[in-house]
This record gives sequence, C-alpha cells and structure tokens, in this order.
Amino acid sequence: MKKILLLLLSFTAFAADITLLSLQGNAVETGDIVTFKIQSEYDFNYLKKYKNQRVGNILYLLDITKEGDDFFARGILAERSQKEKKSNLQDKFFIRNLDYRQSKLKMSKDFIIYNGPEVNLQKYFKKYSLYVIILFFVIVVLLSISFYIKKKRIKKKLIEEQVIFLNLLKNSKTKSDLELVYLKRKEFSTHLSFDSKSFEDFLVYLNTIQYKEKWTKEEEMAVFNLFKRFKKNLRTKNGI
Repeated sequence: MKKILLLLLSFTAFAADITLLSLQGNAVETGDIVTFKIQSEYDFNYLKKYKNQRVGNILYLLDITKEGDDFFARGILAERSQKEKKSNLQDKFFIRNLDYRQSKLKMSKDFIIYNGPEVNLQKYFKKYSLYVIILFFVIVVLLSISFYIKKKRIKKKLIEEQVIFLNLLKNSKTKSDLELVYLKRKEFSTHLSFDSKSFEDFLVYLNTIQYKEKWTKEEEMAVFNLFKRFKKNLRTKNGI
C-alpha cells in the first residue's frame, strides 16, 4: 500500500512538458529577440509565472501573451553566464524549429539579465485618466472663457460705434451735418435701426437740394421736418 502511495505521489510531482515553437523563419544569433508559440496543457495564468525567467541555457523569456486560445512568448537569446545562478524550473522546456547560431563575437562582459518591474498599463491608465479628464476640462473652460471675452470685446466695440453714429444723427443741426448724413447713409443703415420709409424720403429730398450753395427757408424747413420724422424712432440695433 505504501509503495502504491509513493508511486502516485511521484507521478503527480512529475512536471509536464512545455514546448516553445519558434515562429522565426531565418537564422538567429545571441541577442536576437524571437517569438514562440507555446504548446502546453497548462493554462495562461500558470504560464505567466515564467515571464522574466530563464527557461534554458540560451533563452530568457521577456513576455507571455494570449491571443484567442493560443499562447505566445517573446524571449531574448542569451547564453547563461558563469555568474548567473541556475533556476529551479518545475517544468521542462523544449525549443523547436529554432535555427540558432552562437554569436562569434566575444562579449567583453558576462551577459546579465535584469528582472525589471512589471508595468501594469491598466493600473496606470486608471491612475492618470482622472488627470487627463481634469486637464481636458480645464482646457475647455479656458477656451470658453477666452471665446466669451473676445466676443464681449467685439460686441462692446460694435456698441461704441453705434453710439457714435447715433449721436452724430441726434446732433445734426446744420446743412453740412445733413450732407454728412447723406454721405454716410450706408453706415447708418448698418449700425442703426429706424423707419426705412422715413429715411428714404429724407434722403431723396436732401439729394435734390444738397448741392445748392444756399437753401431757401422753405427748403430748409422741409428737409429738417423730414429729418425729425426719420429720427423719431431712431435707435441702435442693440436697443440703445
């Protein structure tokens, strides 16, 4: 009974084989990085423990990935140095389909592999995504404020111009003032709001007499009456 139990224990302790099938078509040398397809009965979580581990005398695994139901490994071809400790692997690794040629160059120093820390991209994304969102929000707010200020300045300048034209009309009291109104009639139409019919009547009559050196009292009275009628509903296009 004890012999049977020991036999079962020795059977369960026996490690399974892991085959690394090289996907590199051409010959490779020391220092090259090669991709392998993993053939094994183990699942992905189990195989991941061999990431950043030496699995033979010439191969050091850099990464292990999963694509669908297939597992892949990337490793660098690096012969074990005399100073490097041998690892106690639980499984046997077999490398297939690899045309490996030892580099003829003599290395000045032993090849030492540094097991750097694993980078969890998802962790960093979660950590910094909040900062990215905040930065984006700040940029949007600053652009909105800048646009609002610029728009407000343009509106202020437009209102100032409208007030200038409004005051010019309100303070027109002489023949030369009315002639200036006629000269700038298009600008008045752009900046001010008024009754178009009254303005047109005023301009038509003014045009018939403005080139005279001197107006008669009747002409002066008539043109200023039309001008007053036109000014009655006069205001800027912003309601001022």
